[in-house]
Amino acid sequence: MFYTNVPLSIFFTVSVSGILGLIALFWTWPGQILKGAAVATGLGIINSVGNLAGTIGPMITAFTKELMGNINNGTYVLGACLFLAGILVAFIPKSLDASARR
Repeated sequence: MFYTNVPLSIFFTVSVSGILGLIALFWTWPGQILKGAAVATGLGIINSVGNLAGTIGPMITAFTKELMGNINNGTYVLGACLFLAGILVAFIPKSLDASARR
């Protein structure tokens, strides 16, 4: 599939590079937004949601395959979820005023 479609290969390479490159930055957000024990709570919540995603992702793929008959549609749904998550992250405030950071 990829060896015959060079533009698709380039697209996936850039996409995966962007996703993997942001992982290190992603884990620093709780420390920038929260203070004290809340940082540990924020990291725990991130880890818990990641574990849930590892469980729910295959379920979404299987449900979509059963519903539509093609496993590729499940992958498209997960890709749409990733795209939606990226849009939601774009709306995180860049800074909080000093009264909100306790």
